[in-house]
Amino acid sequence: MKEFEVAEKKLEQFFSQYVPAYGSADSDGGELVRAVMRILYRFYNDGDMIGIGYGNETCNAAARYIQIQYGGSEMDSYIHYIWGLNDEVLYEGGLKYLVGATVGYLEKHPEEFKKWNISSFENFAVDEDREWDEPEYVDYGYSRMEEDLRQYPVRDWRV
Repeated sequence: MKEFEVAEKKLEQFFSQYVPAYGSADSDGGELVRAVMRILYRFYNDGDMIGIGYGNETCNAAARYIQIQYGGSEMDSYIHYIWGLNDEVLYEGGLKYLVGATVGYLEKHPEEFKKWNISSFENFAVDEDREWDEPEYVDYGYSRMEEDLRQYPVRDWRV
């Protein structure tokens, strides 16, 4: 998906240009980039997903910020789609569309980088975000795989 790679590079450029090393961004556009990058980082580095387990604490505030500040936008639609989605492949696909929508929005609205930001996405956390349980572990039988393999003799498939 070449389009995603181009959008991701553009988002990273926005991040390095408009997001400080610590704390919230000075502009609304910078804070939007910061929120999206938080969601991406938490998924690709820790597996956290919006609305699921520890992702409630690490991602929900950033997602809620996008929904409230940019309600009705394409970005809001993708947040609604991936919120609580417990399928990593579909979730990642939704993230790619979120990145594209964010970059597209910011390219059409460069004034977002000039609007003074008065809030941090962290302010959009609610108490329920801190009350989460780990998703239930499902045993797909991988532990029995070795046991099953021992029942069959090793065969040389080159013969």
